[in-house]
Amino acid sequence: MDGDQLLYREGMDASVQAAQKRTANRVPLKTCKLMDETGDVLPEWEALAKTADRDYLPEEEEAAFTALGLRDAEDGGAACQDVPRALFLLGPSGARKGLVLNELKAKLNLTKTGSQVYNTVIMDGSVLRNAHKGYQKLVNAALEKGCALEEADDLIHLYLMKLKKRMIEMATDARCKRNILMPLTCSNYKVCVQDINAFKANGYDV
Repeated sequence: MDGDQLLYREGMDASVQAAQKRTANRVPLKTCKLMDETGDVLPEWEALAKTADRDYLPEEEEAAFTALGLRDAEDGGAACQDVPRALFLLGPSGARKGLVLNELKAKLNLTKTGSQVYNTVIMDGSVLRNAHKGYQKLVNAALEKGCALEEADDLIHLYLMKLKKRMIEMATDARCKRNILMPLTCSNYKVCVQDINAFKANGYDV
């Protein structure tokens, strides 16, 4: 293990511990139902659900690309790498990977000012969700009622995954391969291994 890899390993350990401390005493929100037993959206959420159940708008994509470092280096994006690296943060849904990711970004100095990425494209699903204004309207309406809305993520899942796939293709383009930090649930082990091996086959140090 070289020096950079050791730094990543130590950074990951410290980040996990910090995130665990921050969430130890957190009281979870109660949940609200978005859909009934048949999968239909409940009437009180129908109008807002329609604003969330759509593809990303161009300006929302632009905001996500900028926040995650998928811009030219001179514009604050992640730089091209001769030997690109891919770091995967593994954990099931609800495992607070986002909190660990934020701790890790600070520990490894992956950010400049604001959310501009220093040397890595960070595939942070929370940033992608935050960029979708329709989704945010729906989630914020639930928070105003003091609850977390079940199934809200399902409404934009396909749109988010499509955008994420496109971003990975851009970040791993042969003309400019960039370092990538990516949270993964690995709920399907075989698919997860295939995804990681695809990065290796593309010349990435994983």
